[in-house]
Amino acid sequence: MKTLQTLALAILFIGFTSCDSDDDMNSTAALEIDTISNLYAPQTGGQGQPIGGEFTKFDFATGIETTSDTDWDIAFRGTTIAINGGTETGTADEPARTGNAAATILTGTFDSVLSVDGLTFNQDSSTS
Repeated sequence: MKTLQTLALAILFIGFTSCDSDDDMNSTAALEIDTISNLYAPQTGGQGQPIGGEFTKFDFATGIETTSDTDWDIAFRGTTIAINGGTETGTADEPARTGNAAATILTGTFDSVLSVDGLTFNQDSSTS
């Protein structure tokens, strides 16, 4: 689960940094990578019981866990990931989407990502 969370944060970090309107498209600025380990995001239920519990929300701007209803980018509960963009998915106890975040899933290592050109970034919805 730790690897899944780290991968999701890395993928979203790419999306957020690539969409900054202040970026100079011709620059080759160094990429800054921060790793968040052991983000506590338990779930209740499972093993035949309904899954529930609060999501642990994370804010990329501050680099820390948050309890804010609006200032969060990604949230975790067990193996479930929520993005603060789009609409609610119908998952129990999920946070409301108030932002414009999106994510993509890639195969490979973070070092192999040289560009986000051609990638499709999606927001949460009741169908995905």
